[in-house]
Amino acid sequence: MRESTNKAEDVAAAGASLLAQYPPRKGRMILDNIVTLCKYRDAEAVLNIIYRQVSPVDTPWPVLQCPSAATQWLSATPHYFIAFEYNRMGDSYRCPLCNKYVSGDKFVSFPLGSSGLLRQMESAANRVFVEYAELYYGKESTASVYTWECDPANTESKMGLAVMIKHRAKSPNGNRPGHFSLREKRGVWQSAHVGIVDISSGAYYFQSSFYMDAFVPLGSLPNKPDAVGRFNGSVASRLFSFESREAIATPDLDGLIASIGEQVQLTENSFYGRLFEIYFSKAQFVAEGMRVIPQSTLFLPPQSRWKEQPAASRVTEESSQQADVHVIGQTSDTNAMTHSGAVRLDYQFAEGSEEIASPLPRGKESTVVDDWKEAYDDDGNRYYYNEVTGETAWEKPDVGKLVLDILRNLHLMHSPDKYYRRLKKYFRQYETELNIDTFYSLTNEDQMLELDDGSTMTALEYIVPAYGDRRKIEVYIAQNARKDA
Repeated sequence: MRESTNKAEDVAAAGASLLAQYPPRKGRMILDNIVTLCKYRDAEAVLNIIYRQVSPVDTPWPVLQCPSAATQWLSATPHYFIAFEYNRMGDSYRCPLCNKYVSGDKFVSFPLGSSGLLRQMESAANRVFVEYAELYYGKESTASVYTWECDPANTESKMGLAVMIKHRAKSPNGNRPGHFSLREKRGVWQSAHVGIVDISSGAYYFQSSFYMDAFVPLGSLPNKPDAVGRFNGSVASRLFSFESREAIATPDLDGLIASIGEQVQLTENSFYGRLFEIYFSKAQFVAEGMRVIPQSTLFLPPQSRWKEQPAASRVTEESSQQADVHVIGQTSDTNAMTHSGAVRLDYQFAEGSEEIASPLPRGKESTVVDDWKEAYDDDGNRYYYNEVTGETAWEKPDVGKLVLDILRNLHLMHSPDKYYRRLKKYFRQYETELNIDTFYSLTNEDQMLELDDGSTMTALEYIVPAYGDRRKIEVYIAQNARKDA
């Protein structure tokens, strides 16, 4: 009974995967066809039919273990390789390292695979890309390279080559799975770079395809503190290609493999970074914005007894507004209040509460706070006076901290403190102080940087590479710069 339930779940998961491959307008037709198939075929037959309809690049690849001790030179653990059509013969798959066919956990009596220059190229490329996958994707990654004849009359010149990389998490029991199940909830990244290589000239042309099924954690769930909410998404793409037609004087396998590896790295980084920045980061931002604020978080005005400010500060109170105060939790200790200094200078109250005036000195919204001068009152007490705004304070404000408070209140995807440190480092190179004024100047046309390759980018692109975070900062600067103008 349990096995029957698992088969039904597999069919349902496979059907959902198939539905995702077609436009929504065809969803009803496909679903009806799947239901009809289930009436006249068993679950195994239905699964086979569905799997044939789903493109191999859009489903995670099986990973097999090589039983040969000869492959242990790579690491102390057994070697795993990707099973695909390029290394298949019947129900067996050829391991690219030992060059033998494997079925299950044992070898089968098939002739050896590639030989000569094909085998030499395949063996060298596997060493390189296995190391590449571990460096860039971690220990839980698998890379396999396969070669084959393109022209039987010219085997020493042209060959087909496939570079396949897969990264996935460990299974719960710590073992790598041999076959992928649609019911598994682990993230998967896989890329295939398939092309033709001309050894004599060093030219090659590759077509790249990617598949990723990933999730973004959205924080702990209220009813299950140990559980984490997830945003899932899977994306497949075949829109990338790369080529090189630079002729070389003599065949050089190492140089050719290095050139292909560099192009593979650039192509994967381009797709991976673009996908996470635009697709997953944006989705997480939308999902986080829809979450309900917990009841334990209150927004209240300050109620402590503030030290009376110098008399000069009272002159500016009529044309000023209050600073925002964010209080975390319900506590009678007024020291728990933290002043955010955000430019959104309006209070938010719990229902039925009344506004309580703050004795803090007030300033204009988004005011440039700099040029603080040291002064003394009639009693000899030291205070600080701002010639631009007319504000006073007992302690000299940290101008840069206002920028940090702004970043924290923008709810950025990445650490505001990291961006703040990069901002300080950037302006320090130009011997300029980080303040509101210089922060606003990041979007000016004169803030352009020229890179070593001749390309240009804005200072904000250099400091904040994530598109979603950069867009929030640009919108904020555009809105508040107009107000100050």
